[in-house]
This record gives sequence, C-alpha cells and structure tokens, in this order.
Amino acid sequence: MDIKQLEYFICVAELGSFTRASITLGVAQPALSRQIRQLEVELCQSLLVRNGRGVYCTEGGTILLEHARGIMHQLARARGELERLRGIRHESIAVGLPPTLARFLTLPLVTAFHSRMPDATISVAEGLSNQIQELLIKARLDIALLYHSQPSPDIEAVMFHEEELFLIECTDVSYQPVVTLEELAAIPLVMPSRQHAFRILLEEAMSASHLMPRYAVDVDGVSTILELVTHGLGSAILPKNAISNFAQANELQLRRIGPEGLFARLSLATSTRRPHTMLQKATIQLIKELMTTPS
Repeated sequence: MDIKQLEYFICVAELGSFTRASITLGVAQPALSRQIRQLEVELCQSLLVRNGRGVYCTEGGTILLEHARGIMHQLARARGELERLRGIRHESIAVGLPPTLARFLTLPLVTAFHSRMPDATISVAEGLSNQIQELLIKARLDIALLYHSQPSPDIEAVMFHEEELFLIECTDVSYQPVVTLEELAAIPLVMPSRQHAFRILLEEAMSASHLMPRYAVDVDGVSTILELVTHGLGSAILPKNAISNFAQANELQLRRIGPEGLFARLSLATSTRRPHTMLQKATIQLIKELMTTPS
C-alpha cells in the first residue's frame, strides 16, 4: 500500500461516498475506485461496502481507518519537523480535553497558542477521558488531559493538578456549605455514564463508606446535565469550572462534598511511542501555565 491509497481510503470512508470523495480529492471516480480496489486486493480484505445510501466500512475497513488516520497524522508531524529544520513552519498539534475542561480552557488555549506560535496550527478534540486516551494511543492526538488516567505502556501520564468536585444544585434548594456522603446518598443525581471518571470517583468514595449513589438520569453532555439541574430533575457532581460560560449559572449553587472535599486527579499525557517535538513541549508548557493561573 502507499500513502495516496490511504489518503483516498480515509476520504471515502469519512464522507461515506465515492462521489463526494472524488469531488473533494479532485480525482476521477473510476481512478479513485481502482485505487481502493488495489488496496483491498493487497490486504486480501474487503474494506468498504456500497448500499443505496452510500458507503460504509466493513470490520476490516474500520480497523484500517483507525490505523490510517494515525499514519497520516504521524506523517504530517514528520513533515512539519523536517520543514522546521529548513526554516519553514507549518507545524500542527492536536490536543484532547475532557468536556468540563474544554468549556473554560479551549478559548484561552487557542488564543494564547496563536499569539505565541503564529506559524503553527492547533486542533482541540473534546471527549471523555477514556475516549481521549484511546485517541492518543492511536496517534490521533499529541497531548491529552485526562482525569484518572488508566495505566498503559503506550502513554506517559504525569499528574499535575487536582480539581475539586462539588455538588451542583438549583438555588431554590436549602443551602448548606457542605454535604455529607450520607446526605448525598439520598439526593437524585444527573451524572455522566458509567465509564466517566467523575462517576467512578464518586462510587469509590461512597463505597468506602458502604453507601451507594442514587442516579436519576445518565447524561454525558455537561451543558445538558446543567440544564436538567436547573429544571429540578436532579443534582450534579462536577468541578466548579463546569459552569463557566453556562448562561444560567446564577441559578446554580455549589456545595462541598464532605469536610475534606472530593478531588479528581488531572494528568497530562503524551505517547511513549513518538518523540516530543518542540511545538509539543511549548504547548505543554502553555497548558500548565493556563491551568495554574488563578481564574
């Protein structure tokens, strides 16, 4: 296989159409189909299936798509590094952020990045920590911020920040500055799905006291969680920055969980299989500065 075949395959798979991919790539559709077919013959694997609504990946195609994206990302990084040595700066970097961090960190990160590194580009992906970690391993990201990262030989995760989680309620609920775990066990919660780091952390803390959380609704979107809270459908457990830029923040109140608080560990993760670039090191330093700057 060659790089051009992988580029064509990614385009067809992502657009779900040979016709749209042909237009996007500026390649005649017969030539595009021929390149994909040669790739399938070489791999002895059917990669794409046509139906009345377009094209979708087979199981083998899905596997190749993930690898192909990583290969193209790595190639772009290598090209950027080599161009930097020639004095040409067209470098790019991809950063993954959990939703609660993305709400308040994306704007200052992108703004500061463009100010300090005007010849480089940055992309930001938002997702749950386990999803972001997987993208980092597959070379789709260069840097990831992870809550309670899972051990992996493919990543190096350095804990650099602890973030306190609060019980977030409507302001019409009787206010006390601290909620005990016993009280919390009786409060209906609007929480992210089971694999979310905050939910795992809460269940570990309550299990140690032989308690169980009471879940009212499972929702992964931070904005949707907060909207449900403002409508009185439950309370949430999130960091304070989760209500940043939320239009109805004045309708919410925060209570500490237990006298000592409940804290989530935030790690900065990179791949152990790819060398750090100068741009990556500069971006890491920038993230650390922004995360330690008082709001």
